[in-house]
Amino acid sequence: MTKPAFEWQISLGNVIQIALLLVAGAIGGATFDARITANETAIKNGMADVRRIDADHEQRLRTMETSNARAAERFTSIVALLARIDSRLERIEKGDRR
Repeated sequence: MTKPAFEWQISLGNVIQIALLLVAGAIGGATFDARITANETAIKNGMADVRRIDADHEQRLRTMETSNARAAERFTSIVALLARIDSRLERIEKGDRR
């Protein structure tokens, strides 16, 4: 039985495989770089959208706070009016009892 032997020969098949491996590595690196660039662009565009949405929400929040403050003022005014009406009714009732 013969032992397997390792020989330091480089054949055309070996050269082709090495060349294909280098080409595949270069294509993979270029694809990876393109994906990184696309992701950076998407993130930058996404951040612009987030800032725009944040500004819209901030504006809506200010509008709601203003509306809430106005409603609170109206409620206070109504409560004061009801208190005046109640005090007048009490005076009228006291006047009727006499």
